[in-house]
Amino acid sequence: MTPSSRHTGRVFRGRDEILGFLKAREADTGRQTVHVLANEVVTGQDDGSDAKGIELRAMVLLHVRQPDGAYILDRVLNTVHRLRYAGGEWRITHRASRPLHPTV
Repeated sequence: MTPSSRHTGRVFRGRDEILGFLKAREADTGRQTVHVLANEVVTGQDDGSDAKGIELRAMVLLHVRQPDGAYILDRVLNTVHRLRYAGGEWRITHRASRPLHPTV
């Protein structure tokens, strides 16, 4: 399975692209955020192989820190993450997010 990720319209393919996106976000120290998860649903995934898998669906409320230290709600996203356990570790194989109320 080729890992993929969609983040507000962008698709990241493969573990390296997904990690590259996440590392770039972490490197932006000028933007501080808090992610609050709600309505989480975790289900097991069975593709017929011996590997274990799960899918996490959740609503993410993304808050951004303001200069005065307060956090304001920036956006609400519906997200899907799929993870596979193999070789003694969990690895992300799919990441997608879309706005709860798209403007377009």
